[in-house]
Amino acid sequence: LCEQTDCNRVVDVGSGQGHLTRFLSFGLGLSVTAIDADPTLVAMASKFDGQLVWALEKEKQKKAVVKKSILGVIKKSKPINKN
Repeated sequence: LCEQTDCNRVVDVGSGQGHLTRFLSFGLGLSVTAIDADPTLVAMASKFDGQLVWALEKEKQKKAVVKKSILGVIKKSKPINKN
């Protein structure tokens, strides 16, 4: 729907623990404002957000190490002489 309407901002009223908000933001790249009246749910949403950011950073670091390792192997390897 966002692609058809050129929408890139969403307001999630009654966002609860923020599952939909996280999907729209992290999964689809939309700018999302989440609103909920229950402070317990807001706290849980913040906790889940932090856990997701931590997991994404950890994955990003893993990929950087693998990429660096692969590039190191490529630089050190010699071309195979087929003669």
